[in-house]
This record gives sequence, C-alpha cells and structure tokens, in this order.
Amino acid sequence: MVEVKYRIIEDIDELKTLDRDSFDRWGEIEGFFMIRFNDKFYCNTTYHENELRPGEEGFDLITIWFDHFLQAVKLLEKHDYVAVRDIETPDVFIEFKKLDKSDYIYAGAIFVHSKNTLDIRDAVVTTSLPYQGYEFINEKIAYKDLKEEILKKSFQYIKELEQINQELIFSRRIQRLTAKINQIRD
Repeated sequence: MVEVKYRIIEDIDELKTLDRDSFDRWGEIEGFFMIRFNDKFYCNTTYHENELRPGEEGFDLITIWFDHFLQAVKLLEKHDYVAVRDIETPDVFIEFKKLDKSDYIYAGAIFVHSKNTLDIRDAVVTTSLPYQGYEFINEKIAYKDLKEEILKKSFQYIKELEQINQELIFSRRIQRLTAKINQIRD
C-alpha cells in the first residue's frame, strides 16, 4: 500500500493575485508532505491536518516532491534501483529496489554518510547507494500502487492549484509537472 498526503500552507490570497510569470518568480509552494509505504511513514513528523499553530509554517516544497517522485516512477520502468533525495535532508534518500522479474519493489528511507553524497548532484539517482543506517527498509509494495498514487496525487495537486488561481497551472514549473504526468500515463 502506498499513500501520499500533502497540505498547502501558503497565503492563498496572495496566490490568487499572481499571474504565471509572477508565480515562477515567487518561489515554490510550501506545505506539508508525507508518503506512506504499508505501515511505514516518511515525513510523518511534520504532516498534520489540524489548525495551524500561531507562526507555524509549512516547509516541504510540494511541487519538488511530486516532480522527484514522478521522475522516480518513470525511471523504475527501465531501472532496478531508484533513489530520491530528501529535499531538506541531503543525506536521506527514499529508495526503490525492484524485485526479480516481479511487479513488486522494496521501498525504504536510508541514511547515506555525507562523505558519500558529496559527488551526488542529482535529486533522483539510479545507482545503488551505500547506506549507514535507515529509518525503514525493504517495505514490499506493488509498483502499480506507487505509480497510481503518485499520478493521482500529483494531478490532484495541480487541480487544487487551478482552483486557487488558474494562472498557476500555466507557470513553467507546473507545466513541467503536467508533462511528466502525461509521459507516465502514455
């Protein structure tokens, strides 16, 4: 089982005023982001659906998370190993390993020693990483479940942005996200 949850934590009134070019200059959508594999959660410590406390802000970059996971889903079509770097914690990766000739993959959250990450420039990699520890490892999931959930929630996210302000979905970053969704669907 795979589940993605996100929550936009932004000044919605400000987002309503932006045109597509202003949105591209404005920055990334911040909020909460969480992914679950069976009973294992990643980024679950910050995600919640309660009323925000005074001064509480979202710090997950939602568009980037979806972009990276869409890239991972696409790469898993041809690669046996894909790892997505945590945006905020550069020595943590969400890894996916294909099981031999099956429709299942293992998912895990691994810690890679910082000396081993110095040469890694990409946010999504296809070379197996040497890890020094893990939050969880080898959670067996169906590739189909990962693909469907990432596509569904990415599309939902774009629709939510469209409801806030139609101009946002015509920005370069959201158009790139839409293109990745379409590549995977085809």
